[in-house]
Amino acid sequence: MISTRKQELITAWAKGAASVRAMHPDDYYQLLSSMNAELTTLEQRLANATTRPAGLPTRNYEAEWKNGSFEHRRAIVGEAFTAVYVMPSGKGRAPFNPAHIRPEWVE
Repeated sequence: MISTRKQELITAWAKGAASVRAMHPDDYYQLLSSMNAELTTLEQRLANATTRPAGLPTRNYEAEWKNGSFEHRRAIVGEAFTAVYVMPSGKGRAPFNPAHIRPEWVE
């Protein structure tokens, strides 16, 4: 966890531990700053996740899909899915069955 690593870094720096003794002060403060930025990002994501109902998109993908070019539609598919599995529908000219399509959503 980032907060644990941050606390360990601060403690090691304060005690002059061997693990950080060779570290330049600028590097220490830059590392601490990047950890703080990462913590802020995680806190914002958590706040957004708790204020927005789960499963609701933040964008209007339907409108973008209807009005978008082919390239834009490909980009939307790339954002929404990690994979789309299309299973065989059977021998011959079997009718289309949407149950044979299994999307794998991006988390």
